[in-house]
Amino acid sequence: MAKYTFPLLLSLLVRLSVVSAACTSSGGGVINPDDSIDCIGPGSGCQGATISGCTVVRCVGSTACQNSIISNVESVICRDGATACGNAKISNVSGEVTCGPVGNVNCFRLELTNAPKISCLGSGQCFDMRANNVQVLDCLGQNSCKRATIHNAGVLNCVGTTSCHQSTVNNAAVMNCAGQTACHSTFGSLAPEINCSAQHACHYFALPQASCLNCQSSDSCSFVAIDGPFQVSIAAGSHGTCPKTSTVQGDPHFQTWNGKWYDYMGACDLILLDAPQFEDGFPLLVVIRTTTRYDYSYVESAAIKIGDDILEVASFGEHFLNGVDGVDMVHEDMFLGPFPVHYKQVDIRTHTFDISLGGGEKITLKSYKDLVSVKLDKADAQRFLGSQGMLGDFKTGQTMSRDGISIVTDPDLLATEWQVHPEDDGMVFQTARAPQYPQSCQLPRQSKTTKRRRLGELIVSEDDARNACAGANNMDGCVHDVMATGDLELASVVW
Repeated sequence: MAKYTFPLLLSLLVRLSVVSAACTSSGGGVINPDDSIDCIGPGSGCQGATISGCTVVRCVGSTACQNSIISNVESVICRDGATACGNAKISNVSGEVTCGPVGNVNCFRLELTNAPKISCLGSGQCFDMRANNVQVLDCLGQNSCKRATIHNAGVLNCVGTTSCHQSTVNNAAVMNCAGQTACHSTFGSLAPEINCSAQHACHYFALPQASCLNCQSSDSCSFVAIDGPFQVSIAAGSHGTCPKTSTVQGDPHFQTWNGKWYDYMGACDLILLDAPQFEDGFPLLVVIRTTTRYDYSYVESAAIKIGDDILEVASFGEHFLNGVDGVDMVHEDMFLGPFPVHYKQVDIRTHTFDISLGGGEKITLKSYKDLVSVKLDKADAQRFLGSQGMLGDFKTGQTMSRDGISIVTDPDLLATEWQVHPEDDGMVFQTARAPQYPQSCQLPRQSKTTKRRRLGELIVSEDDARNACAGANNMDGCVHDVMATGDLELASVVW
């Protein structure tokens, strides 16, 4: 299989720099007391201007911010006129870039780099756009994102009719082609998971690298060119047949089932995954214990329960199997439920525990020094459909409340939702550690953040960290962890 590098949320350093300076413009525009700027109409003076440090940049009307350079802002709104942000270059946005819904081709030939989300809401929005390192791209209008070039996306949603038509997509985590003729004639390395759910979606589709093409309609995926070891599923009404990968690792960074990354910095016991329908008679529960250090936190231990069997892994490979400390897993065959557990000590600092589910599907617990990670690889809907927890809903990847009704996007609120309730969820770990519900999860002291970050920068430079993280599946998360710990080796072992 090809190796993919998936995007993540923007690095901590970028996020902190967004609002650190006052709003400035080299041209016109009206700067408001809240550090937002209004660029209204062709006479706004924002055309070709350099705009930086603002909370909200409002580009309203024809050519309002055409050819402008916008950076280090919270959000950008482009609407109500042709090419309101045409040919603009926007980078380092901490919030959302919105194109439309009123007006046509507001973001024509927009260049966007480093943003959590862009929404292309109206007809022709984001036509010929260039987007790099964006977590969520919503192409909702007819012909939206047509002829776009997209690199390093988390989730690409092509919902409007003929959206993403003739686009080039490289290195996305998930592509959802849900509009009629969406993703028609789309090329590039694409994504390891592609869902084609509408009439003629993925028509004349070229797949040089994608690993799983899920065709949920009998007339989708027509004339697909396949060149590689692909899994193609033609299943009308399917509920997501593509195997998926999800993980928690590092400081700690969570990758949900739809490929999106988020961070949580608190300390408590959390339900990472609850899959009651995992295997006949063998429900699956994965619990992690996070702890704080300076201004960040990490997973100090993880426990997996399959049926009545429990494997707990902590720092430097310390482990318990059904309550027994240090069970010999090298010379003895060990199982969790019906599944074999394979243990390997790479060196004194690195230990791996693989739970083989068959067909390449597995759950891996790894400890590197005192950092513990959990990865679910090639997870199949047959076992994981309906599962929830900090990794989100298996079908959609959305992070949900316990009742499965409300979407919860704030990591702190999500942790509150999925903190272990010992009376209801049981105590999976060998010992209880504060805080335990009903005590709330503990957050690191914000006052230590800047000091700790500067200490990390003195130990390892950002350039050295990026070089070490060259093969990471989450570049910015890896860089953050390496700089926070001052440990270059962490890049290759954890990431």
